[in-house]
Amino acid sequence: IIGIVSQSRYYNNQSNTICGGDNLTINFVDAPGNVPITIVPNGTVYSWSLPTTTGNILGSTNASNSSNFSQSLSNNSPNIQTATYTVTPNAGNCPGAPFQVVVTVNPTPDILDITESSCSGVPFNVTPISGIIPIGTTYSWNAPTYGSNLSGGTSNSNQTNIFGQLVSNTNNDQIAQYTVIPTSNLGCVGASFDIQMTIHPTPIVT
Repeated sequence: IIGIVSQSRYYNNQSNTICGGDNLTINFVDAPGNVPITIVPNGTVYSWSLPTTTGNILGSTNASNSSNFSQSLSNNSPNIQTATYTVTPNAGNCPGAPFQVVVTVNPTPDILDITESSCSGVPFNVTPISGIIPIGTTYSWNAPTYGSNLSGGTSNSNQTNIFGQLVSNTNNDQIAQYTVIPTSNLGCVGASFDIQMTIHPTPIVT
C-alpha cells in the first residue's frame, strides 16, 4: 500500500494598516514552530476575491495564483475604513484552508487648491474645507512665492490652519502663492495643494 500524505497549509489571519494611496504587499513566511503554526511550502500561490469593505475604499482587486498578497488601496473619505479579504493558499494540488487579511486604510488628506484675498498689512487665516480632510489635519508650508512688491511671507509647520500677513508697497493687487503639505493626525501625508492669495493695496496717505 502506497500512502500519499498531503501537507496542509495553516495561516494566521493577517491585520495590516496603511495610509490611503499606499501599496501593501505581504510575503507569507514559513513559521512551523509558532502557535498556531504557519506552513508555507515552496511555490505556494494565493487567490482571493474582492473584499468586504466598510465603504469608500477604492482600488481593490481580486487575484488568482499570485505569489504574494498585494493591493493598492485609497480611502475616499475622511474616516478610517477597512477591507476584509478571504485568501485561499494552494501548493500544487493541495489547497490550504482559507484565511483572512484585514486591511485598515487610514484617510490621507486630499485638498483642493484655494483662492483667497486679503488687504495689505492685515493678518489672514485660511481653513481648507474642500476635498478629503481628516479630523486633526495639520498644515506645513514654506515661505510663499511673490514679486518684489510684497513682503512678510514666512514658513510654518504643523499648524491647524494657514495664516500670514503680507505687506504690499504698490497701489495694484499683488499675488502670493503658498504650497501647503497636509498631514492627518494618524501620520498620513497628503499631496501638496496651492493657496493663491491676492493682496489688495491699503491706502496710505501722508
